[in-house]
Formats: sequence, structure tokens, C-alpha cells
Amino acid sequence: MELHLCGGRKYNGHEEIYWQSVRDFIIGRNLTQVLFVGTASETHQGPLALQFFREKVNLNESIQIFDAEVSGELNLVHSPVVYVLGGMKQMELINLIRTNKKLERIICTCPYYFGESMGAKLVGSKLRVGTAGTPLIEGLGILKDTVIEGHYTQKQRQQVLIDEVKTENLKYGLGIDEDAEVVTNPETFPHYNKLGPGLIELITNER
Repeated sequence: MELHLCGGRKYNGHEEIYWQSVRDFIIGRNLTQVLFVGTASETHQGPLALQFFREKVNLNESIQIFDAEVSGELNLVHSPVVYVLGGMKQMELINLIRTNKKLERIICTCPYYFGESMGAKLVGSKLRVGTAGTPLIEGLGILKDTVIEGHYTQKQRQQVLIDEVKTENLKYGLGIDEDAEVVTNPETFPHYNKLGPGLIELITNER
């Protein structure tokens, strides 16, 4: 499982560069199905989230894009690329996944996962859904013993991440800037490759 975790999809301040990289990845590997999860978005809700994604990623019609919120579409996907959009409706996203075991299984076993902001945070074993200092809740646990913070230096979350690692006694804290992307997989993490010019910081808790 290859993870692409972005802190906020703004490479050099330009979303177009980010979306081009996603498009090139999908086309370059001849992938044919994408499962889109846009539940967390507060600016593009329901069908508008899918429309936003289609317009931004701009894939040709031979690549099928399915909506995780549409009943029945989960039955049509087979090892899809999963893309999880960010946003402030974080508990809605978590509840959607937790109450749909088939969706959770698809996400946790997909060959390629793209998550930005909340979508990146989701793969950790713990995540924050409120303001700084809010008790962490369970994530998907794809990256074990880890908490992730997006918009890292842009929203000055350095100390927040340190405190989360210490309070929860986690092994790793991963901070990702808006214009940076971590490429890794659960087997080799904490080793990762970096895309984009922004900061990525890995905090290790020597327990």
C-alpha cells in the first residue's frame, strides 16, 4: 500500500501543480478506478465535492471515479485508488468510515491512497479533530503508533505535534506543510520520500 499524504495541496502556493502530480500518477500507472471520499469538505458538500474533484484532477473518461457516499458504488470498485479530500467536517468523515465496514476495508487495503489535510491525518493511529489540546481519537491505524498534523508551519502546529506525541505516548509525530507530500508505505515507515518544497518533520519519541 503506497500512501501519498499532503498537508494542504498547495505546491508553491499553486493547487494546479498538486493536481497535475495526482493526475500524472494515476495515468502513468494505467490505473482505471478511483474511489473518492469527499465527506470532510465543508466548502464543497455532497455531489459538489465530487464535481470539484473531477474538475481538478481532470482525468479522461476511461478512468472511472466512484463516490464513497453513493449507495451501491462501493460494490463496483476493485482495488481502486482512494482519494480522501480534506475539510473541517472531520467527525462526519470518521463516522462514515466507521459505520461502513466495507468502505473501511477498501480504504485500508487499497494499493494507492491519496489524502490531503484531514485525509492525511486519518491514516495515523490517533488524530486530532478539535482545537489544539483536544484529546485525540482513534484513526485508521494504517501508520501505527503515529499522529499526523497538516498545514504544519502555516498554522504553527510544531508544538501541538510535540505535545500530542508526548501526551499519547506515541512513537511518531509527522508534520506536513501545505506544499509538501509524504510518500511512504506502512511496511517501511518511518522512512519516506518527500515531494514539494515545504517542510516535513518527523518527531520520534524515544520511549
